[in-house]
Amino acid sequence: KGAKWIGYFNNLPDFDGVIRHTALTMRVGERYYPSLDASLAAVALGLGPQDIIPIAQTPEEGSLLESIDFGGKVRAPVDGRGLMAINYLGKDRTFENYSVADIMDGRKDAELRGKIVLVGATAQGTFDQRITPLNKITSGVETHANVVENIVSGRFLRRGLAVDLAEVALALLGALGFAFLFARVKVRHVLAVLAICVVSVWTASSLAFWAGYEVFAALPLAELGSMFVLVTVYRYATEEKDKRQLRKAFQLYLNPEVMEEMLEHPENLQLGGREDELTVLFSDIRGFTGISEKLEPDALVHLLNEYLSPMTEIVLRRRGTLDKYIGDAVMAFFGAPVQTAAHAANGCDAALEMIETLQRMRERWRIEEPSLPRIEIGIGINSGPMVVGNMGSSQRFNYTVMGDKVNLASRLEGLTKEYGTQILVTEQTLIAARKGLNDEGAYTVRELDAVRVMGKEEPVRLFELRRRGPATTEEMPLLDGYARGLALYRARQFAEARLQFDSLLKRFAGDGPSALLLARCDRLLSAPPAPGWDGVFRMEQK
Repeated sequence: KGAKWIGYFNNLPDFDGVIRHTALTMRVGERYYPSLDASLAAVALGLGPQDIIPIAQTPEEGSLLESIDFGGKVRAPVDGRGLMAINYLGKDRTFENYSVADIMDGRKDAELRGKIVLVGATAQGTFDQRITPLNKITSGVETHANVVENIVSGRFLRRGLAVDLAEVALALLGALGFAFLFARVKVRHVLAVLAICVVSVWTASSLAFWAGYEVFAALPLAELGSMFVLVTVYRYATEEKDKRQLRKAFQLYLNPEVMEEMLEHPENLQLGGREDELTVLFSDIRGFTGISEKLEPDALVHLLNEYLSPMTEIVLRRRGTLDKYIGDAVMAFFGAPVQTAAHAANGCDAALEMIETLQRMRERWRIEEPSLPRIEIGIGINSGPMVVGNMGSSQRFNYTVMGDKVNLASRLEGLTKEYGTQILVTEQTLIAARKGLNDEGAYTVRELDAVRVMGKEEPVRLFELRRRGPATTEEMPLLDGYARGLALYRARQFAEARLQFDSLLKRFAGDGPSALLLARCDRLLSAPPAPGWDGVFRMEQK
């Protein structure tokens, strides 16, 4: 009875029991009645309850409310039901609490003078406790204090059509963005990206909240989680299927480590056909036709399996791709399907290891299986641009390489017998191998000759690949002597060149390249070449 103004108050929790909104007015019949908080705020603003005017969204009768005007000084935004979002300023006891006893004794008069004071019970036993977004237990009077402070200071959480439209637009864009992001990011980075997205969404929502906008942070977070689950399930289903297909297609002729690298980075894999800088290797058993005629079928199969198994393991261990077996021949290439700058070096290392392994195999066969024939192999290696990809019919195809560079490597393998060497490489391979290892002295080689293959005019410099690392003291005289003989040969000084090669053969009996160039000098001395002879030998056979 002693109050100058009055106001109602209702407890309006959301569906989860949390107090997030408050009704500033209540309509009874044709009149609106202000709440306790609204009346108190009006008095604090120097107004009366009659100055609290509900503002409708449209002039029509029964229109939903847009805001509550406080005498033109403050306009509190509300939703269509007349509910204002409470902008909580902090956790429980953000506002100073005083004991009623202190107030009754007058000990707090100075502190309370000129302040807005709300009187209420704060003890939990009074059952006047509320759940807020910031606290599980908060006294009811604290909620009223936040509402009054919001109105007096104008510190509102605003929500309207613009915010609704912005949330819808951001939800659509976010769904597309999250789906695109999770579909592109690598699997091992997905959780890190998800964490970054969650933090970003939460930070953006917090910034919007501090700017005075009521936003639903749960919406983008739920959307983020949904997109993550959907895209992850989709990627798992599709990528695992693709990986199974790739593993089935490549498991027989790829190193397991290269296989896993290929599956880890499928974006680097192109199976449809492309041109790339690669290295191709051909190896063949010399005189295999004669060997096969002397052996029984089971012994022949045993010999091939004994030989091809370690040779294949070497190719795969050196990150090569086994292309095919052509009878006793092995065709392999390096640098695809997983690209590497060391493709030429890997090919050279594989060839050297194949020769070393064959030597050990021959020694073992001599002791354990003396019935097996002694075999020799020749290896040709070439590097350069070639086409690589799945080639064949719709029923059966092979991942292989094609091109002039491939054909030249095959011809080099055939030339190893003519030159009496084990490994022939081109200048392009030697340059690429040294570049891939960033070491000009990575290999010991001997330049043997320059040839011009059938159908091509550009000469090809041939090198014998002898070992990894520098030359030994024992082989230096051979390398230097052959280089002098080759220089004399190219200078058309065939007699002097012949003497040089003959001297080498006396010291290094059985050196195939010296014997070949010696015989060639004899022919050229008998039938001198034309004046325009450039020292390049023309291959008459493919």
